[in-house]
Amino acid sequence: MALASKAKRPKRPTPRSSLGPVADLEAHLPAEWWRKLFNALYVKTDGDVVENSENTRREVDFIVSAAAVQPHSHILDLCCGQGRHCIELARRGFKNVMGVDRSRYLVRLARKRAQSEGLQVLFKEGDARNPRLSDNSFDCIAIMGNSFGYFSNKQDDEKVLTSVGKMLRPSGQIVLDITDGN
Repeated sequence: MALASKAKRPKRPTPRSSLGPVADLEAHLPAEWWRKLFNALYVKTDGDVVENSENTRREVDFIVSAAAVQPHSHILDLCCGQGRHCIELARRGFKNVMGVDRSRYLVRLARKRAQSEGLQVLFKEGDARNPRLSDNSFDCIAIMGNSFGYFSNKQDDEKVLTSVGKMLRPSGQIVLDITDGN
């Protein structure tokens, strides 16, 4: 007589310990946590901000005013995400608008949205520390949506600013949206 084998029970997940209140949550994150965050889930979870057309219009009003850009100005939205600022600029008649972002998903979404509206915006996947764009080629570079300061070390943030400095024309303007000035 063969013994009936017991059905295997699924393993219960091992409970993880909680960090509890943490003074510096960023110290517990992987160095480049942002590489995997900006995808479809980001658009859903942060949609109240990043999909809010009124916020986008106000922010573009600020870019246009603060940098005194004109319809012929060359504008780069560095860390453009799904392209909301670029698309709004193109809607307003700006002809030389480019967006660069590290997220392949968001760049593809930006292209699709611009194309669906018949807008001419160039989107490129790239790293803000070295976006591989020509020196002295932009009248305005905007880094919006609190996109500056994601790197775990100060040197990488400095690389972003150095690359911005090279890409700006001598009279160019940077518009930097920072929620936490520290």
